[in-house]
Amino acid sequence: MKKLFLCFLSALFLLSALNSCGTKPATAQTTEQITAEITKITPLPLSELTVILHAGGGWGGQTHLNAQETFEYYYNQGYRYFEYDLKLSTDGRIIATHDWEHLELYRPEITYDEFKSLRLDNGYTPANEEWLMETIMQCPDIKIVVDAKMDSTEGDAAVLARLEALESIYNYDISANILPEIFSKEMWDIAKETTTFDGYLFSHYKVYYSVGQILEYFDDPRIVGIALPSYTDNYIRSNIYKFKESKKIYVFTPLTKEESADAAYMGADGIYLNFPEIIS
Repeated sequence: MKKLFLCFLSALFLLSALNSCGTKPATAQTTEQITAEITKITPLPLSELTVILHAGGGWGGQTHLNAQETFEYYYNQGYRYFEYDLKLSTDGRIIATHDWEHLELYRPEITYDEFKSLRLDNGYTPANEEWLMETIMQCPDIKIVVDAKMDSTEGDAAVLARLEALESIYNYDISANILPEIFSKEMWDIAKETTTFDGYLFSHYKVYYSVGQILEYFDDPRIVGIALPSYTDNYIRSNIYKFKESKKIYVFTPLTKEESADAAYMGADGIYLNFPEIIS
């Protein structure tokens, strides 16, 4: 009888607890709220993010164009940040192509004059160093984010060195207009000794580092921002607030408005976009 009574009390207590839970449901959190809580960051609205036109901006459904014509279109729309994929020709001059996409022919070994004669498959003109310098001089309010696309750390650093050399060739200071991406500690060790641009971005996609390594290797105040891929893992995401104490955060390359919103909740100050109208 005593055991039966105890069982009855236990059942009564359990029923009371269940009813209590039913009257005070846990507040459901959205993914955005959870992300903001984890990263300890107040997200910016999409309208306040800096937009960087990836590979100069896409057109007609095509991306990675690095075209001169898309710059003019997006600049007239009010955009001021443009990313270009830059390489060196065989004679050591700046040419713009991501992976030779959309060019009339595939010529990884090409002279500067040969490259200048090529057109993209939509008829547009790929960017080159003469156009780049003329554009900066005509539009001094722009920032050119440089994604060096050579096959080695030394090659990537050589692209930046060539850009630095253009200052004396054209007798024009572009240090405030060029924002080079740095991909590794080794590249930074070279670039900080051979170039003098006002600012640099550490772009976290060629070499994977821990949070501690990023904070240590790129603590230099000349590294003004960190560029992270939209697929960045939760380990990095949960520590972005540590980077934001001294750096801007840029996320590449959201393809939808939803992915752009996720980048904002991740803590982005800016995003690379192929088509900026996706966040309109």
